[in-house]
Amino acid sequence: AAFLDLIDLPVVLPRLLGLAPRGLFWFPINFDGTTVLLPNAMGDFDDLVETVYHRSMDESATEGPKKEQSRAGRALFVQIPAAGGRILGAGSSSWTVFPSAEGTYPAAEAYFLHCILYFIEERILQHPELDHHKAALYVKRRREDIFAGRLIYVAHNLDFFGRCP
Repeated sequence: AAFLDLIDLPVVLPRLLGLAPRGLFWFPINFDGTTVLLPNAMGDFDDLVETVYHRSMDESATEGPKKEQSRAGRALFVQIPAAGGRILGAGSSSWTVFPSAEGTYPAAEAYFLHCILYFIEERILQHPELDHHKAALYVKRRREDIFAGRLIYVAHNLDFFGRCP
């Protein structure tokens, strides 16, 4: 299950690796700082939304030093060895959701897109750096893109496999 991008890695990871001495670990779907939504909805405002969305992940992290949950994937390349673990394999596990040529999404992917949009909406609608009316319009346009079967979503994630200390 994906959760390492939600925790304080330097504090929790050594304890987690200590649960299975000399055992193996697999840490899938660690978000790594890239969210792509296409087509562009509102020009440069799209880039600002992505920036604010990622920064909000870091700002909402636990108290103390600033965390980098929005780039947890790449942080694991440093944090796993620092916690005594050994990385035996790592690779991309990006999520890619796009409509068919007919403008439909397979299975529950439209629902998934609505959930992702809800997470983004939750972070941006009242954010002080964004014009609230523009943010609401952005979300409205993204919903329309889902209903019209034209929204494409990509989130870059990394998976890690290795040995515990």
